[in-house]
Amino acid sequence: MEEKRNWIGALLSQRQVVPRWHSPQSALYAGERDSVRATVARKQLPERWLALVGEQVERGDEYAKVELAELQFLHGESFTSGSALPARLGAWWQRAAEHRGAHLPSRPATLDGDWISQEHENVAALRASLTSYPNQPLMWSELARSHIVLGEDEKARRAMTCAVQLAGKSAYIRRSAARMHLHLDDVPEALRAVRQHPNFLADPRMLSADLAISSRAGQPLLQVNRGLKMLDDKNFRPTNLSELAAALATIEMEAGKHKRSRALFARSLQFPSENTLAQVQWAAERDKAIIVPNEAWSIPRSFEAHALAARLAGKWDEVLTSCEQWLQDEPFAARPAVLGSFVTFTETQCVRAECLATHALAANSSSVSLRNNRAVARAYLGDLHGALEDVKASLGCDGRNTPYLLATIGLIAYRSGDTELGELGYRAAVTRFVNDKDAPSATLATLFWLRELARLGDPSVETDLAYIKRNLMRLTANRSEPEITSMIEAVEVKLAQGSLAIAPPEAAFAEDARDVFQRFNPPVSATGSRGRFLDLI
Repeated sequence: MEEKRNWIGALLSQRQVVPRWHSPQSALYAGERDSVRATVARKQLPERWLALVGEQVERGDEYAKVELAELQFLHGESFTSGSALPARLGAWWQRAAEHRGAHLPSRPATLDGDWISQEHENVAALRASLTSYPNQPLMWSELARSHIVLGEDEKARRAMTCAVQLAGKSAYIRRSAARMHLHLDDVPEALRAVRQHPNFLADPRMLSADLAISSRAGQPLLQVNRGLKMLDDKNFRPTNLSELAAALATIEMEAGKHKRSRALFARSLQFPSENTLAQVQWAAERDKAIIVPNEAWSIPRSFEAHALAARLAGKWDEVLTSCEQWLQDEPFAARPAVLGSFVTFTETQCVRAECLATHALAANSSSVSLRNNRAVARAYLGDLHGALEDVKASLGCDGRNTPYLLATIGLIAYRSGDTELGELGYRAAVTRFVNDKDAPSATLATLFWLRELARLGDPSVETDLAYIKRNLMRLTANRSEPEITSMIEAVEVKLAQGSLAIAPPEAAFAEDARDVFQRFNPPVSATGSRGRFLDLI
């Protein structure tokens, strides 16, 4: 049987160092808006302009302070003139630094509550500010980000176009635009946003973005040699070379050149960003010779890396916490929500998983994984009607997702008291996985099934569970599969709790669930023993 992965294993099997799209404030703290050069150039500016801005700053004009700060960010240079102004300018700069991004509304502090209304309030505040100050590129990029979070894709495109037109030289704006287009599955536009930067071939941030996006999309990798040479250029900030080294290391790893990839990953860890750390953690799970040093874990805001490491250790509450923080940092992203919303081993985890999936679905309404994960969480929480609606919303999806949805129908049916449909759903899912030669997914689906049977006191569960434990290394192809390990423990916990009495299903709901099951039209018989499926996997 060929090697395949379970739900989350498949999600995490690929990763590239694509640009983050942090808020301007978070990007500032991470150094993403600093000059790319280690030594900063100096440039002459008209004294009259400086004097005018200076007067506005002295009067306490917050927007003048922001304008002065933005000028530094967008050009990556300090500005002086030939008179006595530099001393005053330095003081203005220090004061402006205290107001970087201060005009931008803050995002919700947590994922719960009426965050959609709060996001709409952010949009209203940004639009009101842009009416008075239309030439603020960070306002436009943040407006685009709010629109993306709300699933308003075309409005986001228009806002980002304004940001790029105003600040085409800004690496932060260009990388944010690339990430937005990648989120929208528009790879040509993502690459165009990067390659039209004036210093595309001379900026490691642009080259790393180009290599990561090209690699993810299967496009030709045109700048590998240039990137390798750039790593030796001492004029660049080491932090800006980190992601470039990680992007090149990933390319070498995927090409099977493990010795070179290890050296490049080690290089990327000299001054890593949180994005680099996540990439190295991802790589370390595939190559045991790659070691993440302890000191690297102190990098601020490294939520994804911590989520990956916690998953590998089976620390699911830590996975959820890191995914929640990761989603707050990139509130449009599907990846943290899919990973976090799969964690449904306890009722408390189900509540948090449902919240994660709901939040991310606004920006990722077509994600079957998020719909399915939310349906599972809702079923465990007793919201069977909501769970079935999520499955219905996935009708007509890519056939590769059908087995997962069939298993979820089985769960919903068992929880509603319809044990016959429950068995049909899970049997159909396991059969599909077996036919696809996907042993890890078949094993995991079987464990979900066994947990429902243990809840009902089925005496065959212990025998079936023992079979899986005896054959675990074969079923997981000798890989670490923390979800499978934790589901084995969850079945054992349910066995220890004893059986529950269940009420018969509500007639109308049972009919609706069966109709959904039939619309997936799985080619499976209602007869046969579960043991035969275990033999197959």
